[in-house]
Amino acid sequence: MKRKLGEILVEEKFITEEQLRDSLEEQKRSNMRIGEILLKKEYITSEQFVECLSLQGYERISIDKLEVDKDFLDIAGVKKIVDSITLPFRIIDNVLWVVTDDPINYKNLEEFEMLYEALSVHAFVDTKENIINKIKEVYPGIFLDELDEKNETEDFADIDNNSMDLYSEKSPVVSIVDEIIVNGIALNASDIHIEPQTKEDSTVRYRVDGTLYEHYQIPQKWKHYVVARCKVLADMDISKHLEPQDGEIIFKYMKGSYNIRVNILPLVNGEKVVMRILDQASSLLRIDELELGKEEEQLVREKLGRKQGMIIVTGPTGSGKTTTLYSMLSHVKNSEVNITTIENPVEISLKGINQTQVTKKLTFSDALKAILRQDPDIVMIGEIRDLETADIAIKASLTGHLVFTTIHTNSAISVVTRLMNMGVEPYLVADALELVISQRLVRRLCDNCKEEDKEGLALMKELYPDKFEDCDIIYKNKGCEKCKNLGYLGRIAVYELFAPDEKLRLSMVKGKLEEIQKFKDYKSMFDDAIRKVIDGKISLKQALDKAK
Repeated sequence: MKRKLGEILVEEKFITEEQLRDSLEEQKRSNMRIGEILLKKEYITSEQFVECLSLQGYERISIDKLEVDKDFLDIAGVKKIVDSITLPFRIIDNVLWVVTDDPINYKNLEEFEMLYEALSVHAFVDTKENIINKIKEVYPGIFLDELDEKNETEDFADIDNNSMDLYSEKSPVVSIVDEIIVNGIALNASDIHIEPQTKEDSTVRYRVDGTLYEHYQIPQKWKHYVVARCKVLADMDISKHLEPQDGEIIFKYMKGSYNIRVNILPLVNGEKVVMRILDQASSLLRIDELELGKEEEQLVREKLGRKQGMIIVTGPTGSGKTTTLYSMLSHVKNSEVNITTIENPVEISLKGINQTQVTKKLTFSDALKAILRQDPDIVMIGEIRDLETADIAIKASLTGHLVFTTIHTNSAISVVTRLMNMGVEPYLVADALELVISQRLVRRLCDNCKEEDKEGLALMKELYPDKFEDCDIIYKNKGCEKCKNLGYLGRIAVYELFAPDEKLRLSMVKGKLEEIQKFKDYKSMFDDAIRKVIDGKISLKQALDKAK
């Protein structure tokens, strides 16, 4: 009997027992295997994972030294190979030999066995990165690099289903669009922009860690087909070119499922496509994974335990508000409470929660009125935009419901004045408001290459001696292959939280806006950013640019 993977990892000191317990707890909440969870949390590397598989008895092979026949791979097809991270490379005595990073996914191995009509499968192991590199070697990204070499001269005036095969996996345009999306996922992009910069060509740009980067040019002879294929995937009307359209794509790639929201807007040079990539797994964080300060996390947990009241998350578009809301929903979710959400749109499907989506005929206020007749304990409202929704939400939070919502303001304290300026009665705001979380996303330093920032530390000790009194080192970005020479890898939120005290509630009741704005009895967003600078998570430049 093989030893359990977790036991081996602890014995080899790749992980701690606490990390194993944490991963096993997440395994109970999800359908993921323990290895996937450990890799996702970055508790172990792919190399350590494969080393432990070897200790379990699985035979390792260096895939980079294998000669792989593309025709042999084509029996399974590139999509199957990429989705499963499994590379078949030969058959010996009716036994199919494959390389995989997941040798205990027996369903996957059985599917390959059927595709190759083999009697059985012998699975070798190697790291996911090595397998992906071999796949890229056999199936290089030729579609975007070689568009200029194609000689098609179709007339694009009237794109329809017959002008090119927009459905077959063998069609070039299908491969092009798949490649665009796959590259976005590989780059951890939040958005993909396909823009008709001129009448001759389009540009593909990816938003990575909040910044747009240009990657490809799509020539005129292909750009309309690319838009048409996006419409097909998003279930849009392919014949409409002069009006905006919205749709959704469920894109399966490398064992993951990505919900992609698509918007198409007609411009003077053609139609622009913007795709928002939603990775459900990465958006579902526990409260302790939000990286709040110790006191702030304790405050959030305390307020989430209340039976009624309003918790508001605020910040600009793209500041991670949705992630915070879903983390709170996951925290309070259990079989004893009825939770209902009103969203525009539903970004992540949560089991055990009733989710409603706003439409042209169903507004936030209409949906909220109906939901309050559904015996809810907890209600999440995607956004408060008008007085009617605000008034209903606040009154709900005062009548035995815990309400989560968002409002667009520049700071936590501004939420109070914003609600009053909407027309909500001051005494209602004072009674209902339990907690406001204001947040921004800043770029996280790459741990692989960050370097000491002596000049920055000297400056901060001069400007903020109290904050940096016990700090010996801070870091700045440098750049390496892992972070594509940016010096940053991913993003992290900086927060500002406040919970009204009795003095502030009295000022609210009296409608004294000046006193409310002067309220400073809480840690500012800059304080949280400085904490993360001292912890080595973000650079001083990011703290000053985004949180000052």
